[in-house]
Amino acid sequence: PAPATDMQDRRKLLFASLFIASPALVALGGYQAGLLERAENNTIDARYRIAPPDRPVSDQIVLIEIDDETLEKYERFEREENSDRAAFGKWPWPRASYPPLLDYLAGGGPRMILMDILFTEESADDLELALANQNLGLISHAAYFREVEYDGEQPGLPESMRAQALLPADSPGTEHVRAYNGMNYPFGVIGETTAFLHSVTFDRDPGGVARRVPPVFVYQEPGANYWYPSLALQAFSAYYPIESVRAERSRLLVQTAAAAIANPLRDGRPRQHYNGED
Repeated sequence: PAPATDMQDRRKLLFASLFIASPALVALGGYQAGLLERAENNTIDARYRIAPPDRPVSDQIVLIEIDDETLEKYERFEREENSDRAAFGKWPWPRASYPPLLDYLAGGGPRMILMDILFTEESADDLELALANQNLGLISHAAYFREVEYDGEQPGLPESMRAQALLPADSPGTEHVRAYNGMNYPFGVIGETTAFLHSVTFDRDPGGVARRVPPVFVYQEPGANYWYPSLALQAFSAYYPIESVRAERSRLLVQTAAAAIANPLRDGRPRQHYNGED
């Protein structure tokens, strides 16, 4: 009877092991196939739709939108009143239209004005916008990062764009964040005179929803890595000047004069968590 008892015990142990291991194996297989990621995304989306978290937005941040309503309003001026605002009824606006708006905004005493409009090509009005950059000294212009397949040698960045990088060109840690070899930046005198630079690169997850927002973007050229802040991180720096940034395998460390802030990373990007405080 002893051998039979041993066999029964072994079978029980085998069944118990399979019972314990099966959920882990299923979870691992689901993770590898992306099933768990999609399920987590769906539950997070549902929670935001049904019961969005009640997080107050700082009254120190003001959004100035140029939307369809704005364009329709000025188009009516053009039709009904033959107003000098007619040029504002169509998009894109001429660059000469922005300096008066920027002067008006600067009158409110902002710490920084961040643009999410790209000025990557030459225009006859570039000098007017460049003068606004110089006179106000608080405008941050937008750049866009992308992947490029070059037929020949990769072009280098202008010195004015290199000077806007957060970190020295030989800074380590790019293996933990996504690096790009293409960058659309403010053209000519606009880029040469901008006080700050930030990224407006925006990547969506499958399905069209953005659940991860990289705080830093790295432009990589042979032998050099240039780190640039996202729009949000650049705005943050207006209140808390950034002393250094370092990427580790699972977190991004942002050092300010007041504190070190750790942002959890997954695949080089922090995830927007429903209950997260960061």
